Amino acid sequence: MRYRERLNAAYRAVGRVTASILILLGFIHLVPLLVLLPFPHESAAATAFIIPAVTGIILGLILWVLFRRADVTILTLRDGVLITFLVWTIACCLGAVPYHLQGLGWRNALFESVSGWSTTGLTVVDVTRASPLILFWRAFQQLLGGAGLILVMSSALAGPWATGLYQAEGHGEPLLPHIGRSTRAILGIYLGYTLLGVGAFLIAGLPLFESILHSMTALATGGFSTQPGSLGDFHSISVEGVAIVLMALGQLNFLLHFLILRGKWRTVLKHGEPRLFIGALLIAVPLLYFGAARSLWGMEWGIRRALFQAVSALSGTGFSIAPDAEWNSLGAAVIIGLMLIGGGVNSSAGALKQHRVYLILKSMVWQIRRFFLPRSAVFVRQIWKGEERVVLEAEHLQGVAGYVILYLFAWSMGSIILMGYGTGMQAALFEFASALGGVGLTVGVTRPDAPGGILWTEMIGMFLGRLEFFVVILALGKMIIDFREFARFGINPKAPPKLAQED
Repeated sequence: MRYRERLNAAYRAVGRVTASILILLGFIHLVPLLVLLPFPHESAAATAFIIPAVTGIILGLILWVLFRRADVTILTLRDGVLITFLVWTIACCLGAVPYHLQGLGWRNALFESVSGWSTTGLTVVDVTRASPLILFWRAFQQLLGGAGLILVMSSALAGPWATGLYQAEGHGEPLLPHIGRSTRAILGIYLGYTLLGVGAFLIAGLPLFESILHSMTALATGGFSTQPGSLGDFHSISVEGVAIVLMALGQLNFLLHFLILRGKWRTVLKHGEPRLFIGALLIAVPLLYFGAARSLWGMEWGIRRALFQAVSALSGTGFSIAPDAEWNSLGAAVIIGLMLIGGGVNSSAGALKQHRVYLILKSMVWQIRRFFLPRSAVFVRQIWKGEERVVLEAEHLQGVAGYVILYLFAWSMGSIILMGYGTGMQAALFEFASALGGVGLTVGVTRPDAPGGILWTEMIGMFLGRLEFFVVILALGKMIIDFREFARFGINPKAPPKLAQED
């Protein structure tokens, strides 16, 4: 009985927090209406955002009335996982409404929304015909999704439950002791870089609207563009240079940004992620250039293409300056490898993450070194974290290895499904690596008229990859187990929370 009482109280608390976030999510859908100031002739598109905004606010208010007396202090990390799953699912559905009301079918609208929130960048929207409000909404989704949708919400609704949500979304330990200060620090860094990016793109020659949108999607490592040919349509080496810098910043661990702004460059370079990022580029760029780009496009264009696409793939951004279907087999293999590695942990990037790949490589080195040491030697596994070295337990390395295996298995299964729809092996491996890693590079498999099975498979991959599998698995498992209990005794939204506080 005690377990049932606590479970009932926990779900009422989940309902209250979800209500607050839903209300904020509704107001977020009103932000694109600011675009009407420079584009007043686009007022007909306003309804597409007002409807989901009102829907989100009303649903949130209904939940708030039902669960307003719930005690949120009892929320645990498990409850945070459930809230994260629910909020991301609702956000993807609500975010699809503007696309649908602007002419996309529900499937394609949901695909675009999932791609936006997950900062993937695969698209089924014809940007040449899209309203400026839709173009802004795509970029704004990626900006918020890159920072972390839950992080943004918890910064506005700071409370005792915020730490659980912060960790459930995959942000790890807070930068600062206080969770509110930590989230504000992250958002301050993020928005500051975005504004600097806008200025840099303006200097590079882009119009203001294009500068704002591309700065948001570059720093979010999202890759949505206002041009059908992505940044390649601007034919500007200056624009490409600005994008490379923003993509590199976007994939960097927020903790390392914090150290950089405090002037601790030497400490940053001791971390494994920057070393892996630089090392991967030092290997990948020459391979792309000498193995593919030079023979296909010549020296100058080959160097630009090799460097830009390597950074775009490794950072998980997905910007392109030429069609990726033009790569030969070696070039495609290198790009796939970079997309699987991905960016840093606690950043806007996805995929395996550089920290995990670094630990796998480091474990191999440790294993070899230990083989040559005396049996009586004490061997300690240490890496840099923040401003100090920390000891890694065997359980942590086992968890990393397990996640890598799960990720590669999901990549294989998704690629096989794409092959089942007639996609070639190389194209299937490339496309699903892009979807699962939240990258957005494409060889032409993802398109508005693609078979439904391909788009649904990629949607699932984008969602799982953004929430790193375990959030989805644990949330679904928790709901299945808990609802079995609810089937026996039900949930009482008006029950007082005192029962959950007696222990």
